[in-house]
Amino acid sequence: MINQYLDSAKAFLKTNSDGKLSKELGLSRAYVSQLRNGIRLPSDEVMLRLAELTNNSKEEALLDLAAARAASDGARDVYLRLKKLVLSAFLAFAFLGFSAPAHAAYFSVNMVKETYRPIYTLCD
Repeated sequence: MINQYLDSAKAFLKTNSDGKLSKELGLSRAYVSQLRNGIRLPSDEVMLRLAELTNNSKEEALLDLAAARAASDGARDVYLRLKKLVLSAFLAFAFLGFSAPAHAAYFSVNMVKETYRPIYTLCD
């Protein structure tokens, strides 16, 4: 899972070298090698930088990291289900939030002329 983030970062940087990746991230080559070989897991900050570098969701990256850190398969499964829920909720919000039609929600009242004017909003 972490290797996918490292590979995506290398693709984004248009390099095949972990050395160049380590330089871009401000990390030692040894640290990146340990990440690559599964000896270590990245810190939260490194994972966030990988997410930013590859234009991935920071929330998804941290949930992937938590799943990789999980001590049991059961805990790992919970983190991966949380990831799916977060992504589903985001997609639902994005779809529903941007597709809502405008409607008259409030009225502006001019008491002097006794006129009512609808104000259109994009929310319910």
